[in-house]
Amino acid sequence: RVGVVDGGGTMDATYEDGDEYEYEEEEYEEELAVEEEGEDVLPPVDFKEWEGIDAMAEETRKSILNTIEKLKEEGKEELVIMVVGKYGVGKASTANSLLGERVFPSGAFQPQSQVPLRAARMLEGFQVNFILAPALLEGDIVNDLSMTLLTKVVESAPFDCMLYVDRLDVCRVEGQDKQLIEALTDAFGAGIWDRTVVTLTHGKADTGKRGYDEYVQLRGGTLSSVIRKVAGGKKGLNLPMVSVENSSRCPVNANNEKILPNSTRWIPTLFEEIGDIASSMPTYKYNRGALKSKRDHNNRNKWLILPLFVLQIAAKFFIMDRVIKRDADFGDQYGPFSKEKQEKDRARRMAKEATKKMQEYDRKMENKEMTEEDLVV
Repeated sequence: RVGVVDGGGTMDATYEDGDEYEYEEEEYEEELAVEEEGEDVLPPVDFKEWEGIDAMAEETRKSILNTIEKLKEEGKEELVIMVVGKYGVGKASTANSLLGERVFPSGAFQPQSQVPLRAARMLEGFQVNFILAPALLEGDIVNDLSMTLLTKVVESAPFDCMLYVDRLDVCRVEGQDKQLIEALTDAFGAGIWDRTVVTLTHGKADTGKRGYDEYVQLRGGTLSSVIRKVAGGKKGLNLPMVSVENSSRCPVNANNEKILPNSTRWIPTLFEEIGDIASSMPTYKYNRGALKSKRDHNNRNKWLILPLFVLQIAAKFFIMDRVIKRDADFGDQYGPFSKEKQEKDRARRMAKEATKKMQEYDRKMENKEMTEEDLVV
């Protein structure tokens, strides 16, 4: 159940930056059909020559080629990059910018696909592959179906690097961020974060009074701290951060390369970080058996079911039953519940009052304080 997209077509839509793209109508209908049928299908990826790299600035192209050459020297024949994040943060736009082509559909207000999308480009015998994760969150809930589909894709296509995409202009880490990070850790294990580049979109955002580099470090640092905590406090976990700007209004330098407010050439920088991870870390291979129990939340803490059941039975017999019986015998603040108990209680009160009056009568007799009224009584 994987959609394969490759630009071109008849269906109009828009990118996050307002530019238009066209999406193959037949592919779109096939994707919906696969979702409705519920088949576990992994169609072959349509490998094509990487034409988009020719449209990039010359210096950017050289830097990317240098990264690829280093990987080829190490014996690698392909580079697989998985892009994940909440919807609307710029996952598809970032992948499109790195490819130099409009390959993946994107939208800022709703997910454009409910299934993982794949695209591959070939350059002089070297394959650059992208896996674009669908929206893994629906409101505050993790979409288990989308996560399952993503694990199936990764199982068949191990990746070298993961881009965890979020926005630079968001000041705090929210509950949804933590939930997504936990879901990814449960699904793939904490080891995926060793292969991750934190990618912050909207890179030319206004940073206020803070310097740009300081702002990026603070924003990325808050996100990285949550990842480290969820990953079990892994010591030495290196999480490189790169800001990106996918808008067509992104500034360029004298060589026509896209740059950030601090003059960083972000496309070569991001590719270098990806290449460093691919060189230093083994390819991530999904182990379904090792992670099954971690992914299935229904298997968590199952051993507590029997002890909790026994505890409930004990509480019922030794606490609740006794409280109920006591209420039946003695009642609550309004008195006993049975008529028999009420009659006995009334007789007890009357006897108590009569005894009190008799005691008062005897006292007056002793003290000779009796009045005519008392004698009548």
